[in-house]
Amino acid sequence: MREEVREKQLDAVFTFTLVIQSLVSIMRCAPLFVNVSSMSVFVSSHNITQSEFPVKVQSNIGFLTLMTQPFSQLPMYMQSAITVMVSQARVRDFLILPELNVIEQIPSKNESTAVEIIDGTFIWSDPPEIPMSKQEKMKLEKEAQRRKQNISNGKDQIKEQNNKNINQEMQVIDEQGRQQSIIESSPSPSSSSSPSSSSSPYSSESALSTKQGDLKRPTLADINFKLRKGTLTMVIGSVGSGKSSIGSALIGDIEKQNGEIYMSGSIAYCPQTAWINNNTVRGNITFGCEYDEEKYNEVIRVCALEPDFQTLAAGDMTAIGEKGVNLSGGQKARIQLARAVYSDRDIYILDDPLSAVDAHVGRILFEECIDGRLKEKTRLLITNQLQYIDRADNIILLDKGRINAQGTSSQLKEQGIDFQKFIIKESKKENIDNSKEDIEKHKNKHNQNKKTKRQSKENKIENEENQIGKSDKQINQKDNKDQQLLKSNEVETAKQIMTNEEQETKGVPWSSYFNYILSLVPLSLLIPFILIIIASEGINIFSQWWLGCIGSPDQIKSISFGWKIGMYALFGFGALILFLIRAFTSALAVRRSNRLIHLKLLTHVIHCPIFFYD
Repeated sequence: MREEVREKQLDAVFTFTLVIQSLVSIMRCAPLFVNVSSMSVFVSSHNITQSEFPVKVQSNIGFLTLMTQPFSQLPMYMQSAITVMVSQARVRDFLILPELNVIEQIPSKNESTAVEIIDGTFIWSDPPEIPMSKQEKMKLEKEAQRRKQNISNGKDQIKEQNNKNINQEMQVIDEQGRQQSIIESSPSPSSSSSPSSSSSPYSSESALSTKQGDLKRPTLADINFKLRKGTLTMVIGSVGSGKSSIGSALIGDIEKQNGEIYMSGSIAYCPQTAWINNNTVRGNITFGCEYDEEKYNEVIRVCALEPDFQTLAAGDMTAIGEKGVNLSGGQKARIQLARAVYSDRDIYILDDPLSAVDAHVGRILFEECIDGRLKEKTRLLITNQLQYIDRADNIILLDKGRINAQGTSSQLKEQGIDFQKFIIKESKKENIDNSKEDIEKHKNKHNQNKKTKRQSKENKIENEENQIGKSDKQINQKDNKDQQLLKSNEVETAKQIMTNEEQETKGVPWSSYFNYILSLVPLSLLIPFILIIIASEGINIFSQWWLGCIGSPDQIKSISFGWKIGMYALFGFGALILFLIRAFTSALAVRRSNRLIHLKLLTHVIHCPIFFYD
């Protein structure tokens, strides 16, 4: 199947190349034929002699040659004009789109307040309508009509099939072995289970009205809260309550209908779905900032990335694929958090960064990073990890896009809000992990006691094996050095991945041109192919020299004036034939080159190692 599609594509490429090359050949020979036809008519009608030819004919031929040059460039100019028109239409469609509503950051009047929202109402706005031309609208309308027709035809076929199945007389055998004829008389699906039935709660009208109602209903309403500088505020709530929309509202992703937003300071935002760039791990963390080794190592430590760097092939210099395909969800979340911490901003909006990691790593991230290194920063943590609510300076409880309550954990408990059931659910994993750690500690202690008892027994054996141990130690040291050298080579190789790819784009080696030439024609036909090109260009140049010989009686005296004009016309036809042969062979060569290069490229891509696709 793939070969058939590729052959069809190659046939189209061959036809296109042949047409283009033929047109170029005709354009190259057009001035020559214009000269021959005009010269023949003028000489025969005015009885021009050979002595009069240079003055009356040859000068006019030069003038005609100058006139044909602009006309030969006319197709190229028309193609450029069409390209300009298409590009202008695309740029126009982009420029007439609605302007981006940039929210101006207004600092709070209170110096101790970092973020404040007063009577905020926010809604996800509809995407802007992209303007379309009349032709595009007609095309879309025809496509919609065609789809409706196909759907209606499909429904008619289904109804006919259902009617056949419903009214079909089936012969069955009962338990006593008697044959009975049963006519099924179940109600028609169109009357009971049709999606368009008026009694169905999921009718298209009700679905449409629900959808329109959801679009009109604000995502967030009556939002009022303050974030004091250097405090930790947690936003909690059930799924779909609007927790992530709070962060989106602060950065301007949601349209603000009412209210005021005041923000003082720079912002770092970590969305719930981690955003990873196609770069190295270090490049994703520094992200354009100046590399500071001490600061970088501290950020790596508090984000619990050191164990991950040990498992990666080249540590933090490992190249990350498109959207982080070679990383786990927890690794992507921690790299994104490390990027935000490394940027050193004033306000941090963290949308559930602990959900992608296990409880043990989540505890490290919260204690070492969120409530450690970022202790002096203003933090808005959107999470349902309720085991940390006692560490928060302020808690915002969301429900259906509205703030039900806010305050410290003790204040909310005094208001009658019970977090215990949520804490138990969220703390089960934590308790299990703690139990596993206690069991592991107990096992280690028990093993240590056993080891102490065996210590005295093994002393004698160790004394006897000292010599052997020294030799083994030397061998192990050598192996460790070899492993370190191998690892350093892997790191250097990984560091050069991006550099080598960038260097390949700077210049094309001569071997690439040579390989392309060999892909055009076989080596045995390379010389004939070159000879055809030389002959076509040579006869074109020779015809220009022959034109000068026509008006000179001293050159080639053995040939008469009439024969010189006839041979000039013959050279023109010969040049045209050679140019057409050249066009045909060029089209065949391009077809062959496309097939070979595509096959070679496809073979190499299929046999690439796995890390190439990262």
